[in-house]
Amino acid sequence: MSSRCSAPSSARRQQGLEALVALGGCYGFDYALHNQYCALIFQCGCTWPWAGGSSHCNIHNTVGGPKCPWCMASPETVFWTRDTTTVALMFLGYAVTAYLHQRATLNGEKALFHLLPDSASHPTLDPPLAVRRSQCCANKWWKVAVPILVFVVFDFLTGLAFFLGTDYPWFFFRWR
Repeated sequence: MSSRCSAPSSARRQQGLEALVALGGCYGFDYALHNQYCALIFQCGCTWPWAGGSSHCNIHNTVGGPKCPWCMASPETVFWTRDTTTVALMFLGYAVTAYLHQRATLNGEKALFHLLPDSASHPTLDPPLAVRRSQCCANKWWKVAVPILVFVVFDFLTGLAFFLGTDYPWFFFRWR
């Protein structure tokens, strides 16, 4: 009886530890790359956090000129530029992916995402190009790829919205 009770709690403990590591990974990824992504999008001068971060941003220019729209965010829009917002969305992406993976595993399903082709059911697919369902479920890279994708897409769309909502001249390259 004790072995039956300890297995679920051990699995929960492992899931909790994995979630904690994932949250730390999401924070670390955002911490390391947010300013670099800002500099790529807006050409504002932000750099690595350990090399000065946003202290080199054009927001600090005392003479005129454009100022980074993320750093100039108004109190109404600053929520979209906060690191905590990005980290929370990244972690949510991880949590949903982990949930889908666990659900597929518990149900004995072979695929995390059922839309992926199975080379056995599509013999015309070239095996190197066919994504096998069992490989999709077995590979846990989705749990890493989804938060990174959320970071890239969310910050891209937020940057686009701030670019379109201001007269800032840069969005990856000079437009205005």
